[in-house]
Amino acid sequence: MAAMRKQENIDVMLADKNKHLTLSMKKIPVIDRNHVVNVDRQVLSNKLLILRIKEFFTELGLTKLNLDDIKTDIIEMIISEMEKSNSKKFKNHVMELIMYLYGGNKPPLVSGQEVLFAMINASSDSTKGDKVMAGKAYIIAKEYNHPMASKILNGSLKIDALIPRVYKRLIGRGKAGYVPSTRGELLKADTLYLPTNLSLDNLSHRALIIHELTHANEDFEVTLGKHKLVNEIDMEMRAYKAQVKYIIDHYVSKKSFSELAKVIVSHKRSDPLFYWAYISVLKRNITTHKGFLDTISNAKKDRKLLKIKSDLSKPLTEIDKKLRAGIINLTGRNRRKVYSKSKNILLEGNAGHFYHGKL
Repeated sequence: MAAMRKQENIDVMLADKNKHLTLSMKKIPVIDRNHVVNVDRQVLSNKLLILRIKEFFTELGLTKLNLDDIKTDIIEMIISEMEKSNSKKFKNHVMELIMYLYGGNKPPLVSGQEVLFAMINASSDSTKGDKVMAGKAYIIAKEYNHPMASKILNGSLKIDALIPRVYKRLIGRGKAGYVPSTRGELLKADTLYLPTNLSLDNLSHRALIIHELTHANEDFEVTLGKHKLVNEIDMEMRAYKAQVKYIIDHYVSKKSFSELAKVIVSHKRSDPLFYWAYISVLKRNITTHKGFLDTISNAKKDRKLLKIKSDLSKPLTEIDKKLRAGIINLTGRNRRKVYSKSKNILLEGNAGHFYHGKL
């Protein structure tokens, strides 16, 4: 589509008789690529900008307007813009965003205007689902001070929302997925694919998004114009540890050490991958989790908690070896291994959301 915006490319296509035409990305101007990426992208009403200007001058004492009234008008305008992503299918998702931002007694931790900007800028195809999931991803990243929050806000990282059954058919594995490069694939690069059943109120869902944002951050750290091959298991080691660290930080912030212990114990037999990820993260931050250590140390008769204490005493190399084994041996519903220890992932930095071509 982007290539066809240039007449000479159309001429080449029409002249091709073999029907196997491959155009170099150099033949497609950046302005045309961006046009395709941003087609039908929502444009914010100027009314919001005007309200922000009024707010600024009123805070400086340069107008006689009521500041509280202006702030209320801004919130109502933001909600009105968010509701443009409303539909029968996504009504509950939009309400979840609005209630998360404005439904409590305390001011939101994330600016509603920033969430709105993220919804517009980061939505992959500017669909209502993309906007809603982009808003959720931004809230999670921003609240956690994740380095990819700014990339969602400015649209460098795109969010593509898929209903669960389409996600399974298109992505195939996992519960969410980040695609660093389109080379050899049909999926868009620098894009986070999220099923639409992920909720802000679900801690494990939020942690899952942190997992994928960890992959995205590793990709974006590669210098643009260069590429890097990274072992898949090594990448997953870092992402799973980031995922469980998010959950650990949640419970530690609330000083819910006994609840954290229950979560870790629940993974001991059912999910050794996550169990050893928890042990690995706790081992690396052993001095910062004194409250948790006190909880398991005081459990003199609880064998499961004492087992956690025992495993935390193991050398870090042994712990990480068990985590690596858990990742390598992880199987999907088809009982096939999800990851390959011999597979390398191509990272290309913030190279855009289109087919990158050949090396």
